[in-house]
Amino acid sequence: MLRVIKDRKTKYISIGESCAADLWDEKKNLPKKKHPLYHELVVLIDTRKVYANRLMLDLTNDNTEFSSEEVSNVLKSSKTVKENVLQYFNTVIASLKLQGRVGTAAIFKSTHNSLSTYREGKDFDFSMITVPFLTRWYESLQTRGVKLTTISVYMRTFQRLISLARENKVVKKDFDPTREFGLAKYKNIKTRKRAIPKDQMLSVGTYEVEEGSRMFHSKNYFMFSYYNRGMNFIDMAQMKWENIRNQRLDYVRKKTKKNFTMALLEPALVILAYYR
Repeated sequence: MLRVIKDRKTKYISIGESCAADLWDEKKNLPKKKHPLYHELVVLIDTRKVYANRLMLDLTNDNTEFSSEEVSNVLKSSKTVKENVLQYFNTVIASLKLQGRVGTAAIFKSTHNSLSTYREGKDFDFSMITVPFLTRWYESLQTRGVKLTTISVYMRTFQRLISLARENKVVKKDFDPTREFGLAKYKNIKTRKRAIPKDQMLSVGTYEVEEGSRMFHSKNYFMFSYYNRGMNFIDMAQMKWENIRNQRLDYVRKKTKKNFTMALLEPALVILAYYR
């Protein structure tokens, strides 16, 4: 709790965090160093104290009469207006869904869930995001056996969230703790290429299924992708008849915005003829 004293009257304002008694240093009024979130909590407490002191100093300099209750009300209102990290994640996810960017929303949701697990479900202030915070989150993911490629996605998504927070003035324009952490090393992590053996691909192509069944359509989608250089499902789903010209497929890939053009093989033409 933040204690505000003015004219011998005291008010307490919650900073939104709690601490077990055996992890609290009564003399220093801070968590003990063995607290697992020691650094984050110290930053949060200092931030709240600086903000309160600045507010009282501004009021004093303006020769404005104020009480501890008025200061308390301002501090409480500023806290409710300000979005915390997990809360802001939900705001961004909702916005992405409204834009129809369901895949990106799912990635942000996975990153949100990972952070929420690390924080044991407790939301936290942007000011608590520091290099030690990011390092401990990274180490906890490694300890849980999360693949490096997945960690890379989480870290880059989190960096994007902070970038959006700057753009929307949720944090200051120079706020970027990920810069010191060094996220560049997570940008080009490659996974080992895996391929289905040719005989298995041929067995999928010749597999007999009931026409019109769910398996029938699934097989068609899979094989159409195969016949067209591994065309992404989202690109198949958004394909229109005007993408087919003179037995050629011409489309712009949604993910990269690059144009693809290729001759349609006979088996792919057969699949198209069925849906036409």
